Amino acid sequence: MAIAEFQSLFGRKVRQLKKPILLSMTLGSVIVVFYPHPLLELLVSYIVIFAILYSIPFADRGTRIVCLGLLGVGAYLMYHSGASLEYWFKAIGKNVSLLVLLVTVPLLGMPLKTGGYTKVLDGLTARYMKKRWQIYWVPAIFSHVLGVFMNIGAAPLTYEITARDSVLNYPGILTKSISRGVGTIFFWSPNTVAVALVLGYLNVSWPHFFHFGISFAVIALILGYLSDLIINKNPESVKIS
Repeated sequence: MAIAEFQSLFGRKVRQLKKPILLSMTLGSVIVVFYPHPLLELLVSYIVIFAILYSIPFADRGTRIVCLGLLGVGAYLMYHSGASLEYWFKAIGKNVSLLVLLVTVPLLGMPLKTGGYTKVLDGLTARYMKKRWQIYWVPAIFSHVLGVFMNIGAAPLTYEITARDSVLNYPGILTKSISRGVGTIFFWSPNTVAVALVLGYLNVSWPHFFHFGISFAVIALILGYLSDLIINKNPESVKIS
């Protein structure tokens, strides 16, 4: 009994470290941008390593497997290429901005809660997201438009806005629509690395590339919706009351 209580208390204490760790990582990355210094960059890299090691045990099983697998592959490639320890830390520091983006994007939803806009969003959800096709297309289009400006950061923000009330009863449809909406921006948006590389290497103008890219994006969204209809042969059975 005493051991169980100790484990429970220890688990709560460990979870309390989450906010200080993430806050330190975020502030450290911002400071490095304005005051770049090798020691500060090294310190931020240490914080990132600690944050990753801290987060893995609390992640879901699937997420934990994917993270450990990717870390293992990356470590093998770094070791096989003969990279020095300094290069390892530099490689970690290169991804700090992405980690900070994923951590801070949910904060954009705070004005929705503090400003009293949640009731308005609930009303819009009840009005415009009643049927299955609406649950798919509203978040997909919304995340696609936001993704042009925010890239991967559009996914959590769209979920924060659209995942309300009865829509939460259908998380599968919602997550698919958001991921497809964000994923299809890589067909045409010049803010993505993939499109920038294609335009640079092939020396193609973006206006000429845009017509083909946006067409493929629309086709991909439609095919995604049709594939869901095939899987669920009765599309109107998913209806929010």
